Amino acid sequence: MRLFIAACITPCLLLSGQSAAQRGALTVFEHVSVIPMDSERVMPDSQVWVSSGIGIVTIGSGTGRDAVLNPPTTTVRIDGRGKFLMPMLAEMHAHIPNDAVEAERVLFMYVANGIGTIRSMLGDPSHFRLRERVRRGEIVGPEMILSGPSFSGTTARTPAEATARVAAEKKAGYDFLKIHPGVPLSRDIARHRANGSRSRFAGERSSPWSSPPAPPRHAPDR
Repeated sequence: MRLFIAACITPCLLLSGQSAAQRGALTVFEHVSVIPMDSERVMPDSQVWVSSGIGIVTIGSGTGRDAVLNPPTTTVRIDGRGKFLMPMLAEMHAHIPNDAVEAERVLFMYVANGIGTIRSMLGDPSHFRLRERVRRGEIVGPEMILSGPSFSGTTARTPAEATARVAAEKKAGYDFLKIHPGVPLSRDIARHRANGSRSRFAGERSSPWSSPPAPPRHAPDR
C-alpha cells in the first residue's frame, strides 16, 4: 500500500520515485493523524513505519509504549504534526499521453495529488516503457494498469478481426481490453473470447458491443 500525506508532496516522492540503491530504506511518519480507511475513524498522534519496496511495517502510537524512540540513524523522519496520512487513491479512468515528456509530467502530477494507481483506458505500446521506468524508480509515477489500443467499429470491423485483436493484445502484455461502441460481436461471444484468453475488458457507455436490441419485456398480468 502506498501512502499520501495531505499538504506535503515530499513523502509521496520518497515512496514513489526511489532508485534501486534507496529501496529498503526506512521512513517514519511521526506524530501524524492516520486515516486508515478500515472504518470512519482517525488515529491521532501516530507513528507509521514504511520500508521501501515492502510497504507499511507497523502503525502505532507516536508517544505510547509501542513508539520507537531511537530509530536507526539512516531513517528518513517526517514530522507529521498538523497533517493527515492516508492510503493513496486510485484513478480508474485515466488517459496517459503518448508524448514521453508530457506523459512524465502527467504521471508526476498523479502522485503529487495522492493517486497511487491508475487504470489507463486508452493504451499505446509506449506505455510499457513508462511503467517499467516507474517501477525501476527512474521517474515518479503511480502503478499503471494498462489497456490495449481500443476496439471499435473501425479497428475491429468483423468478429474475426475482433478475435485476432484479443489474442494480439493479450500476447503484447496489456492488462485488459478497452471496448468502444460499434464492435460487430455479441456481448456473450465477446465475453467468451475474452475469458478464453483470460483477458479482462472495460468499455465506454452501457452497451459497448453491437448486437440486436433485446425484445421488450411484458408486464406481468395483475
